[in-house]
Amino acid sequence: MVSSIANSLGFGSGIDTQQLVKDLAAASREPKVERVSKLVQQNQTRISALAQARSNLDGFADSLSLMVSDGTLRSTPTVSDESVLGATTRAGLSADSFAATVEVTQLARAQTVYSGIVADKSAAIGQGTMTLTVGGVARTITVGAANDSLDGLANAINASGAGVTASIVADDGGHRMILKGPTGEANAFTLETATPALTAFSNGPGGGMTLGQSAANATFTIDGIAFSRATNIVDDVVPGMSLTLKKAAPGQPVDIGASCTARHDQTDRRRFRRCLQPAQEKPAVGVEHVGRDDGPARTRTRIAGAGRQGAD
Repeated sequence: MVSSIANSLGFGSGIDTQQLVKDLAAASREPKVERVSKLVQQNQTRISALAQARSNLDGFADSLSLMVSDGTLRSTPTVSDESVLGATTRAGLSADSFAATVEVTQLARAQTVYSGIVADKSAAIGQGTMTLTVGGVARTITVGAANDSLDGLANAINASGAGVTASIVADDGGHRMILKGPTGEANAFTLETATPALTAFSNGPGGGMTLGQSAANATFTIDGIAFSRATNIVDDVVPGMSLTLKKAAPGQPVDIGASCTARHDQTDRRRFRRCLQPAQEKPAVGVEHVGRDDGPARTRTRIAGAGRQGAD
């Protein structure tokens, strides 16, 4: 009995039983280790592919944002008579999304007044205070010893922050002071004084300055609907479009709209495809062999980064 067991284990036969056991264990383990190593490598490949896909999408988003911001994907305004008005696109305008007829009846104007001729613009004109009122807001203009001249008065008006611009222009026999306010009816202004020496530079009652033109609003119609604005740039009426009124043309309707020209449309499509190309690159495909050690192997194909997988 003992002899039979010894013979079965190889005792006395010269066989290294301990090494044999190690070799059998290693032979059984190596395929498993190899398979796990392959799975690790495939997963690392998938992670790299996902990272590249994300980078491509980020690049596409940046390129698309640039195309939107620089107006590439916007439509182009059309104007039937650009001598009357101009039009530019603003964010929010879609191709062919707007068409209308505009009639400009009056442009917005700024009030202007001018003084009589002063022989020497640096000579004293008299000291005192004046009141400059624009849109109901009054500011005090002071003429003192340091600025007692036509130049000094103009500088004081310009420094007041009232929005009225004073200019000194040369004329026959000397210089005039011209005052100009902002456009719009609400921005009409007066320059008044109780100082007799400064009355020549006042446009209030009894003042010596002459009215050049009165302040006025721009008036126009869009599809028969009347509008009035303080400036000749109108960007709050037509969605996505800014209008610049150039001249009054009563009875002369102008058609406006938005379109994408064929040339621009083809160019934009090429730019769009160039931006999209990196994001369309196919991710890597991994093939993994799975199955039990004692059963038939199966092949499973997985697209990197995708959640769906199939078995053949």
